[in-house]
Amino acid sequence: MIYKLRQPDAAKPLFGDWQETILWSCLQGVMGAVYGDDSEKPRSAAALLGDFCFLAGTPNAELSGFLLDQHRTAVKGYSGDAAKERRKPGPAAGSGDCGCKAMRAAAAGREALLLIPQNEAWAQLIGQQYGPAARRMIRYAFLKESSGFDVQSLRRMTAPFSPEEKRGAKPCNEEAPCDEGVAGFVLRPIDSVLYEHLRASGWGRDLVAQYPDADAWKRLGIGVAAIRSADGVAVAGASSYSRYLDGIEIEVDTKKEYRRRGLARACAAQLMLDCLERGLYPSWDAHNLQSARLAEQLGYRMDQPYPAYEVALPVIQQR
Repeated sequence: MIYKLRQPDAAKPLFGDWQETILWSCLQGVMGAVYGDDSEKPRSAAALLGDFCFLAGTPNAELSGFLLDQHRTAVKGYSGDAAKERRKPGPAAGSGDCGCKAMRAAAAGREALLLIPQNEAWAQLIGQQYGPAARRMIRYAFLKESSGFDVQSLRRMTAPFSPEEKRGAKPCNEEAPCDEGVAGFVLRPIDSVLYEHLRASGWGRDLVAQYPDADAWKRLGIGVAAIRSADGVAVAGASSYSRYLDGIEIEVDTKKEYRRRGLARACAAQLMLDCLERGLYPSWDAHNLQSARLAEQLGYRMDQPYPAYEVALPVIQQR
């Protein structure tokens, strides 16, 4: 039987000193959820937030299968009642609440789950359980150093996209164009209007996808978008993919036709500056070498590469 833990930190000993902020978000109860094979003293546990699932403790095929099924339910947009019917019999996910509504909001349109094993034993289980449906990939973790950023360098990266006279967060849209930056784009905080725009877009949805509505974004989210000066349309952004008590995990996206113009770097630099001003740590975890190189330009130092498994939906029949 698999349970959603009412007290997520009950699984903290299983995860040890794993330095991943998405995991911390779950254990702290800020975002996401933690599941285990026991509601109070789990031996196997999984922290699930958005597309990420961290697996720890004793390898458990039932647990990894359950979490993938929950993610599939969220992606397909099944109703809460249908999800409950699929879980019968028994109180799987603890109190009968699997968090399906929030998961549907976060996972809508997503067709894969990223399983991150704590050790080789978990990696072997994933391979045995999902076979070729689990694509092994390498991600890159970066050190979390609170005093390692060059603020002046970050400001220089944002300078070409700042108006000559900064007028705060002046709204801009088709009727009221933005103050023009040197490069024809200007940086703006992601407010409720930009939140709705990005959530409805294809390219920028991940920037706000973990926040089910504008109120949740206002409470927990922080982000910066690059806006076309001519018409106020967002074409790039950097934001808090997730939030934990002391910081965020950064998400960066750019509309395809606007890449290689320094927009992503400028948005990320401004987001880092905003976080440092608020006393939040802007954590970076790279999904490929291009992302890793951008992180190093911004002042991050690599910690180590690590394996992850992308399991596509629908999953082939489990072995």
